[in-house]
Amino acid sequence: MHRLVLDGVFFLAASERRALRKQYCPAITPMRDGTHFVSLWRRLVDQELSWPWYERDQASVRRRTPEISASRLHPMLVDIMKQPRHYGALCIAAFEYPVKDMLEEIRHPVLLAQAAGDIRYQWVSKAARRLAERSVLARCAPDGRRADARRVGQLPGRAMKVSHHLMIGVVLAGACGSRLLAG
Repeated sequence: MHRLVLDGVFFLAASERRALRKQYCPAITPMRDGTHFVSLWRRLVDQELSWPWYERDQASVRRRTPEISASRLHPMLVDIMKQPRHYGALCIAAFEYPVKDMLEEIRHPVLLAQAAGDIRYQWVSKAARRLAERSVLARCAPDGRRADARRVGQLPGRAMKVSHHLMIGVVLAGACGSRLLAG
């Protein structure tokens, strides 16, 4: 049974962490004309297209089908606007967290999600090597389809007992926003 689901991991250099801390979750300044909503909406779309969202070079392109439907982005926008001063705290904490040290301490099974060709998941293979036999790598299809959490435990060639907590973890992680495939 997997006790931890990681939807990507970050092995960032100090300069990368500084850049992300400075640019990834900029302050939201409400404007009388509502243009802050348009700006935030555009950032959510850009987040689906590039990693990080503010980079525009070819190396930053997330090679997958972006999920930019209003039904997906609207709840994200509303959540951010409910806490405009603190919306980036969890992202910044994830960027700052000493993942390498944490992986060394884990002694239980881990499910690592990875989207093929998606630059945001560039460090997952390295994490899988560090975890060795304690991990199962679940690759996500780049076609934008959502995972069916009931099927996570039925990955071909992998015998896994899926608990309620694992299903919730996969659903909350968004399962890379794609369909899980065997690793």
